[in-house]
Amino acid sequence: ASIGELLLLRVALAPLSTREGVESTKVVCLARVGDLIRLSPSRLTSIGSFISSELLGVRVLGVVGTDGPTRTLRFCLMKKDVTPTSLIGNAVREIGPIPSFMSVGDGYGGSDVKDTRTKLLLVAAAEASQLLNTGKLPNEHDATRQAFFGTGQCSRPQSK
Repeated sequence: ASIGELLLLRVALAPLSTREGVESTKVVCLARVGDLIRLSPSRLTSIGSFISSELLGVRVLGVVGTDGPTRTLRFCLMKKDVTPTSLIGNAVREIGPIPSFMSVGDGYGGSDVKDTRTKLLLVAAAEASQLLNTGKLPNEHDATRQAFFGTGQCSRPQSK
């Protein structure tokens, strides 16, 4: 196997045993510095249709970088233009039937774990929506630069 095949990483916004996990999964190769992945939080149906439609203009951008001898994958939020196609796709996802192989339990603990995960997801979605509405999210070009160089919203807090 090549180094590129060995350094593949699967990233999702939800557990893979759920519909949300399957729909939000992307694969990135850590062998190539500068590779990007874009994840759409609006595909998460558990946050509700109202918040989901508000997050159509938000993407989670992942950029492969380096931190000395190691590879890093930095994530940041970015804004994206909302097109009529994305509005229609979001509406179809809301009414589409769930395939039977995805409708069983998510396999990640009991209802307490699922409730906690959903609450955290709702808080994060509300914060992302607020950042988008106040104009604090960078466009894709600026977000890519910030993630690659570790500046802006991707900068590390200084340790005391």
